[in-house]
Amino acid sequence: MVMNLAQALAKDGSPFDSRADPEGVFLYRFETSDTLRCIKLDSPPLSYGRLVPIIYRMNLRGPNGLFVTQDLRPR
Repeated sequence: MVMNLAQALAKDGSPFDSRADPEGVFLYRFETSDTLRCIKLDSPPLSYGRLVPIIYRMNLRGPNGLFVTQDLRPR
């Protein structure tokens, strides 16, 4: 079964307890240059072959947090 980020966070116990900050959830992943063009990255990224390391920061207390975590799936 392929999980999205919201499902993975729920399986892990979610960040809503005394051990974590739901306003600062970070996801480190490698993206293709096509994906970077879609999200309009401003600075030229460092590249390792065809993939580029990107760190996403999400605020799960904000209204968009749920939608973002449901859209992020593993490659």
